[in-house]
Amino acid sequence: MDNTVFFEAPFSFIIVASGITSVCASPTELSAHFDLTGKAAGRYDLKVINPDTTSATLTDCFEIIAPNPPVLTAISPATVAAGSGEFDLVVIGTDFTPASRILWNGAECANPTVYLGATQISTHILSDSVRDPGTVLITVSDPGSGTSGSAVLTIDTIPAPAITKISPSSGKRGTTKSYTISGTNFVTGASAELRKSGSIIACTHEVVQTGGSTMTCTIAIPSDAARGYWDIAIVNPDGQSAVKPVTFRIG
Repeated sequence: MDNTVFFEAPFSFIIVASGITSVCASPTELSAHFDLTGKAAGRYDLKVINPDTTSATLTDCFEIIAPNPPVLTAISPATVAAGSGEFDLVVIGTDFTPASRILWNGAECANPTVYLGATQISTHILSDSVRDPGTVLITVSDPGSGTSGSAVLTIDTIPAPAITKISPSSGKRGTTKSYTISGTNFVTGASAELRKSGSIIACTHEVVQTGGSTMTCTIAIPSDAARGYWDIAIVNPDGQSAVKPVTFRIG
């Protein structure tokens, strides 16, 4: 015997799932599958209608429970340096779903949210988002359950760079090679150059290593460059700079 199963809410008749395939195991037992996606929370009646239109209703017997809203407990990192470049932001909490989205000051991040599990999601933050010092409110939104509380991401002002050495510390005119500059507070996007009496030799292919304590770069020394010691300078994207005098010798 084919039976049809409905849920009936107070004051209105709601079909919870259309095209239900029900199984009548016996005159006293019926099973059916319901899709409750998007259905309002609350208590419902259960109504069974036989093909001959006879029916029975069990009042207030089934409850649809609203999903828990996402809970944000921590973010990593919680502090980044202004101008430090792009990074992965990991959000830790509970009740995350594949539909959860990380919000940056209330707006969805430019890159998609990656669902890592019910307790962890992440997204890739672009360098433009952390160019200037300040604070950002991070929240998690889920269309099915609401929005979490917030965590604060601090974008710190990075101290001025400092240079300790360049290695190798000398080069010959007309040569091009790679050098390593060591120091502190180098930021992705920083530029380097040699300076001497108003002349400048710009470095190229500057790459700041993780931690900001070393930079690799290429220096092409012109064949007519002045011999002797040159200063080495580094300028971070925020304009802060460092100069170490008479550090590099051109022979």
